[in-house]
Amino acid sequence: DSVDPLYSLIPSGMFGHTDVFKTRYSRNIAAAQALLTQAGFSTTNKLRFTLWYTPVRYGSTEADVATLVKQALEQTGMVSVTLQSQEWLVYRQSFRLGQFSVFLLGWFPDYLDPDDYTYPFLHYASGGSASFGSWYQNDSVDTLINLQATQPIASTQRAQTLSQIQDALANDVPYLPLWQTSQQVVYKPSISGVILDQSQFFRYFTLRVS
Repeated sequence: DSVDPLYSLIPSGMFGHTDVFKTRYSRNIAAAQALLTQAGFSTTNKLRFTLWYTPVRYGSTEADVATLVKQALEQTGMVSVTLQSQEWLVYRQSFRLGQFSVFLLGWFPDYLDPDDYTYPFLHYASGGSASFGSWYQNDSVDTLINLQATQPIASTQRAQTLSQIQDALANDVPYLPLWQTSQQVVYKPSISGVILDQSQFFRYFTLRVS
């Protein structure tokens, strides 16, 4: 497979990651139906909304992804999802203006540190969360994000702070992580020294031919 399930904004394998959504939630259609009922929805009065996606920004599979998400949500029998798409330049402007209630979004990191997977998405005071269309505001999370940026990179203290940030993410759910891509390489048995890790840099200088 070219992707792996992701249960936090911080990628699996990166320092500070916790499977917070996996431990907090489980697949439970009956529980989802109960929550929808409490909110006043039913099979005859469905929750209706549009799920937006952009068709080529993240590859040619986004329409299929949107369809699968729609199907999963509609398994409750109490949700009706309409799919709509926009090209990236318009799409980016639309979600920043708050024109989408639910939409798909990917992320290409600027640097390989948990800060780059939390600060841009969750920090309100900097305008980060607004730039990603969620306008998520939690002053305690802002404080924690500022704190982890001052702590030693791989310290126990920082791991604890990052865990608190992810707990807040799973509690408030401004974003719902879906997957992370996995690295793959094909090589002959005569090749050695192939290294794949979270740095995402392919090391040609370590390759050897026997």
